[in-house]
Amino acid sequence: MKTYRASHFIFIAFLLFPYFLAAQIKDGNINLRSDLVSLIQLNIDPDVRLEFGINEVNEKLYQITKYPADVIFSVESTENWTLSIAATTSYFRGVQDSTLTIPVDFIGFTVESHGNNFDNGMFSNIYNATKDTIIELSTEKKMMLTNGRRHNIGNAKDNYFILRWKFLYQDDPLRMREFYNFRMANDLFRVGVSLTLTRSLAPVQSVSGDETNEQ
Repeated sequence: MKTYRASHFIFIAFLLFPYFLAAQIKDGNINLRSDLVSLIQLNIDPDVRLEFGINEVNEKLYQITKYPADVIFSVESTENWTLSIAATTSYFRGVQDSTLTIPVDFIGFTVESHGNNFDNGMFSNIYNATKDTIIELSTEKKMMLTNGRRHNIGNAKDNYFILRWKFLYQDDPLRMREFYNFRMANDLFRVGVSLTLTRSLAPVQSVSGDETNEQ
């Protein structure tokens, strides 16, 4: 999977140190110096977007005509990492009629891990905050994935994920009633989402079994 800069999904990746290899001849001796590459990289498709379609069947009766597409992504990193998510605005807006709005917290998300690094809790490679639950989308940045007590360092095959969306009102009658009170028409509703990848400061397990902190 190639690395892209997506318009609707924004990621922040830090290339901390460039690779440097130098050879110097002095007094007949050859001195070699090599600096280790430090890389944190998010791989994601540039065409992904969070949008859904609604069709008004009759008064106060709506049908979802398009469900939000799953997002496939991966992380390549030589250091422990943390991935967070946030909506760029508080509302979905209609594509054809921007005066039509729906709060972003009517959609939640969950992340499935399909890589070699395990996400079985705090004592595994990856701590997945969405494991066995669904988190509301909001403009507040929320942590989705970070390292567990073991390192989540690895390549795209080690850290391979699917981000799935879910309409939260479907399991909540009160939310459903509120949803139907919004002024909606046949339209696509869209919002921007920011994915932020940073170096993790979560503690990891040392070789001796003692807890250590990444600096």
